[in-house]
Amino acid sequence: MKTIPALLSALILITVSGIRNADAQNILKLDETQPVENIIPGNMKFCLGGFRIGSHWLSEEELRHYIGDEVYYETYHGARQQYLAGSVLMGGGAGIVIAAAMVQGIVGSNYPNSAYAQRANAMCLLSYIVGTTSMLTGIPFLAIGSGRLKWVASDYNARQAPVSLDLGACPNGIGLCLRF
Repeated sequence: MKTIPALLSALILITVSGIRNADAQNILKLDETQPVENIIPGNMKFCLGGFRIGSHWLSEEELRHYIGDEVYYETYHGARQQYLAGSVLMGGGAGIVIAAAMVQGIVGSNYPNSAYAQRANAMCLLSYIVGTTSMLTGIPFLAIGSGRLKWVASDYNARQAPVSLDLGACPNGIGLCLRF
């Protein structure tokens, strides 16, 4: 009886994710000869480890085309390596800590007050130290890499921003505003 609601909820989740993926695919099939900006207007954003314009996730080739070779090779590659190193260090450290906690729980409940449990606890303590150190080392790499990748997107958006000359009110009367 419990499996029917679980199956229904799984079916609903699969259907909803399929609809979202189909919508994203259909947007790009409008006219594939046009650049992405003409199909999906919007700013470039860095999120979830990738770049997107609107709802279109950019491939490496598209990204290099849009941000230019200079920014791509000077900033993007180093930032991407920092971001990936931080992700690996944090994920690996979290995995080590979780595995150590599981081993300590299993050994502690199955072999209480034995020499085997004491050795396992010592190894778990060492694993906790290594895992925590790895996670703490990964945080700066992830933060700096993410910040640099966000800068790549904001640099692209700043270069694509239109130049405008406006007249507007200011505290001393009328002012001229040049945006570039």
